[in-house]
Amino acid sequence: MTTSEPAGGRVETSVGGVVIRAIGGVWHTLLILDPYKRWGLPKGHAEDGERPEDTGLREVAEETGLTDLRLGPELVTIDWSFHAEGEQVHKYATFSLMYSDRGNPVPEEREGITECVWVPLDAAHERVSYDNAGEVVKIAQRLVRSEIEGDAPPDRRAPTRASAAPERAGRADPADRGDPTDRTDPTDRTDPTDRTDPTDRTDPVDRTDPADRASGAQEPSR
Repeated sequence: MTTSEPAGGRVETSVGGVVIRAIGGVWHTLLILDPYKRWGLPKGHAEDGERPEDTGLREVAEETGLTDLRLGPELVTIDWSFHAEGEQVHKYATFSLMYSDRGNPVPEEREGITECVWVPLDAAHERVSYDNAGEVVKIAQRLVRSEIEGDAPPDRRAPTRASAAPERAGRADPADRGDPTDRTDPTDRTDPTDRTDPTDRTDPVDRTDPADRASGAQEPSR
């Protein structure tokens, strides 16, 4: 997957992860239900002076409540454009594979995330609401098949296709998750006043002509 050069306006970056875990001998990945009621991948903005890999681990931990995350290989950088407050914004988001062995995911409700769900990895791209995030999941699928599955001893290999029902995470008191990171970016998707059409699969803050977005639904502005 290649990225495009911005035509002008503001450039923003985010970092996130495709979190995988073997559940019942089957590889699963963790999806979140975002404030727009769409399934996607956890990610967020970097803080000043923060390394990208640290941003990814911190943001995924904040949005999912998982604390045992281990960073894997970088997967891909995706990009898309949208308009916010009359300004063109070009967004880059870099995703890495991440591993989690234990702990119940807890959605960061103060960020508008209402559910975390484990989905069989081979079916996760069909569950994701955003086309570009779905492509990220497909890259993770290929990596797991070629590297993780191929290198694991036979008694530790987890099959990559399953019809198991997703595991849904419980919810805990938000106060138990510590002080959230301040989101000062005006394009941050956590605005509770957003009333985008839930049936619209394009970027909720994108105001461009849908005909110009050949790649389909894109990730939101966070």
